[in-house]
This record gives sequence, C-alpha cells and structure tokens, in this order.
Amino acid sequence: MRTPGRSCPLPGLLLLLAALPLGGCVFNDDKRSDPGSVDPGQDAWDADGTLPLDVGEDASPEPGMDPGGDTMPFDVPPDSDATCAAVPGPESVNFEVFGFPTEGSDMPPWGQGVLEGDGTLDAIEQTRSGWRYVFQLAGGKAVTVETNLPQDQSIPFAVGDAVHLYARQDLPWWRDVVLVLWAPSGAVRFLFQDAARTGETAPWFDCGGGSWLCPTVRMQADECPAVDGECGKRQYPPVELLAFGGVADSEVPVAHRQGFEGPSTTNPMIRYHVYEAYRIQPGTYQCADYPDAWIRASIRVLTP
Repeated sequence: MRTPGRSCPLPGLLLLLAALPLGGCVFNDDKRSDPGSVDPGQDAWDADGTLPLDVGEDASPEPGMDPGGDTMPFDVPPDSDATCAAVPGPESVNFEVFGFPTEGSDMPPWGQGVLEGDGTLDAIEQTRSGWRYVFQLAGGKAVTVETNLPQDQSIPFAVGDAVHLYARQDLPWWRDVVLVLWAPSGAVRFLFQDAARTGETAPWFDCGGGSWLCPTVRMQADECPAVDGECGKRQYPPVELLAFGGVADSEVPVAHRQGFEGPSTTNPMIRYHVYEAYRIQPGTYQCADYPDAWIRASIRVLTP
C-alpha cells in the first residue's frame, strides 16, 4: 500500500528516504501480527470457475484458446459527471504481495518482477490487522498476500481451491503492484491494482502475455476542472475497470470515480471498487513524495 503525502508504506523505506529531500515520512506499520487459523468452511465462496457470463463464444475459455469476441473500442467516452461534485477522500487499503525476487531491489523487503503460475490457496490466516492468504505455486514457490480488506471484498477463493496467479511489482521509489487470479477454467475472479501506472496509453501489465483473459484498468479523460488540494491542483478522473478486458458482451465499459463501490450495470456478478484515482497538476509547490497520478482499485467476480 502506498500512503500519499507524507506517509510512507513500510519501515523498509527508511534507508531510502533518508536520501530524499526534506518532506519527511511518518511510518505506520500495523502489519506485524500473529496468524490465527481460520476454518476454511468460513469462506463460502464457490470457486468452481463457472460463471454466468457470455465471453465471446465460450464463457470459460480454456488456457491456450482464443476467447473470441470483438475487443471493445479503446476510446469509450467517460461516464461524465455533469455536476463535477466533490468526490470522497481516498480509502486507505493495505495490500502487499510477498514472494517477488529481491535481487537488485533497492527497497527491502520488497522485491520486483513477475510471479505467475498454477497453484492452490494453501491457507487463510487472520492477523491483528486483517488477513493473510498463502498460495503454493507449482515448483514450490510460495506467494503471500497480506491485506486489511474484509474477506467479502478480498480474494474470493477457499482453502484448497486451485488458482492461476499473476502478479507484477515495479519499484521506482514507491511501489506499483497488481495481482490477478483466475479459476482453472480460465475465468477471471479477482484483480487488485495499486499503482501510479494509469494505463492511458498502454497497459502496464499483460497477465503474462499468454492465453489468460486479462482485466484492464484505465484512467479516462476528465471534463471536470482541477481543484485545490494537497500538493497542488488535483483532478479525480473516472477509471474504467473491465474484468474481461473488453471482450465480454455482458460487461459494458463504464467509468467510475474515486469512492465507487458496486456491481457492473450489466452483470451483477462483477463488482468494482475504486479506492483512489487522481491526477496532480504541478503548482508552485508539489509534494516530493507524490506521483503525478495514481489508481487503487479492485475487481471481484462472484460465482452463483
């Protein structure tokens, strides 16, 4: 999780930030916690991969197959808010993915690179600040997710479920991360992105570049004027979230602003959540520890 302004996400940043200009960071680390076992029966999500969706010609494309269908146009107009009403403040979300290679990383304990593979959800553990999800991938690779999201907004799999996992993490001096999970059938089930990458010109992640249907996250054009805010003039543009990357007839592109949480207008099994989405126009002073733009959002696909 990246906390903007003068809050930094992990104590591991102390050494790096010591070399930055004054602007300071206050570190809040409540992630150190003791796991508690969770009865897998508490997770009521059915992860058999069957979805009431029309994705091209095949609702559950197998890996290695073309999902079919026409790709949605990339210039879909934003869902404009004519009144340009004030948006709610950003939601603070902790979502950390552990398991990336740390070689060459300047920001321990974070690593960077890509994680991808088939595996199972091996454990769900309760912590003092949220939940820990432990995945075991083929070849013995462990990937751990720690988050303060409640279970009904987080990873929709039960212990023992088979999954295909893709994650990418890049480290400028902050951290860009995305996690995507599929059922073995090829059905997308979950995406979480927390990154300065806005996808306006090109996607910054490709789900491995293979046959797995890849969700998209794109910041849209904004007709509303910038407003005074922390670190200068701010815009809160709408974000287009597509679980099936624009090839599903049942998912019409609609852009949502910061603070939106709810189902797709055409498919109630798909739920979107935009925790934060902003652009900053440079002014006389801009916080040194602010990227110019950010999207924190999730997509959760339910099963019947």
